[in-house]
Formats: sequence, structure tokens, C-alpha cells
Amino acid sequence: MLGEIAAHPGLTIPVAVVIALGLIWYWRRLADEKTPASRRNIRRCSILFILLALPILVAGLSFFDPQLDQQAWIIAWAVVIFIMMLIIASALVDAINNLNLHREEKRQALTKAAAEMIVAVRKAREEDASPTSSAEDAAAPADAEDKDREP
Repeated sequence: MLGEIAAHPGLTIPVAVVIALGLIWYWRRLADEKTPASRRNIRRCSILFILLALPILVAGLSFFDPQLDQQAWIIAWAVVIFIMMLIIASALVDAINNLNLHREEKRQALTKAAAEMIVAVRKAREEDASPTSSAEDAAAPADAEDKDREP
């Protein structure tokens, strides 16, 4: 059963179990309400791909001998390579999604800042147009008359 294998199962299986446990922990951590749904879905898809690849990778490394069982060894590594391409593709989708999420956050921040600016300008205009105190009212016509008298 164990001819010319790349790694002993005593090494590959525990490493695969630790990786799987870490991925399961991360899966649960993605359930946080702060994580956008699109990011959560993409990353969970990536986790599924990795979890699917792990046992096949262990089999290719530790159980299939390329000299004795060439077909199984080739199929295992072909499947692992295909799944790795899927993982890379999902990472690219995740990167594009993150750019879109960042752009949307910036747009919302700018919209909020613009709305706050509009409110501040309206408030300032209202304060300028509001009636002034009686002392200022009494002085204002005199100032206006002085301006009319000036050459």
C-alpha cells in the first residue's frame, strides 16, 4: 500500500485536519453581521473548494504510488490542480468584489458628507436671514443712511 509515496500519512493527515479545523473556524467567523453577504458567500465558496481538495491532496501525496497506481495518482493530481484553479478564480472574484465594496463605501461616505454640507450651508443661510437683535436693528438703518450720504 505505501510504496513510493511523497509523504507519510502520519504527516499529511494531521496537517490536513488542522487546516480543515482552521477553515471551519473561519467559516463560522464569516457569519458575523459585519461581513458583507457577497464577501461571505465568495469566501465560503473558496473554503468549500479547499475542503474538497484536502482529502484528494492527502491521497495524492500519501496513498497513491505513481509507479504502482498511475491512473489514480494522475486523476488525484489533475483534480487537485483543477480545484486549485477554482480557488485562484474565487480569489480573483473576491478581490474584484472587495474593490466594488470599497468603491461603494467611498460613494456612501461622499454622499453622507455632501448631505451634511448641504444641511450646514442651509443652517448658515437661515442664521444670516434670521432677524437680528434690537440693538443691531436700531444701528442698521443708521448705517444704511450713512452709506446713502457718502459721496
